[in-house]
Amino acid sequence: MFLAYANPAGRTLIDREWYLPRGWCDEPARREEAGIAASVGFATKPTLGLRMVERAITAGLPARWATADEAYGQDSKFRCGDGAKGP
Repeated sequence: MFLAYANPAGRTLIDREWYLPRGWCDEPARREEAGIAASVGFATKPTLGLRMVERAITAGLPARWATADEAYGQDSKFRCGDGAKGP
């Protein structure tokens, strides 16, 4: 997953997060082969997206609004900015 920033001068990618499917969490051999650290756990895509948005805001990135696809828009925790710490 990624977070992009856009303004009239252009756009750029500013952050990224691994999305680890829930099924991979209990497969240490598969994780090791893919190079995924044991510390990486499952989080929903809206949770990961909110973490990235919160990091950007904390870093002082100026933004008045954000866009996302409908999966994020249907997640009330994402829309309200609640739950970035995840399950």
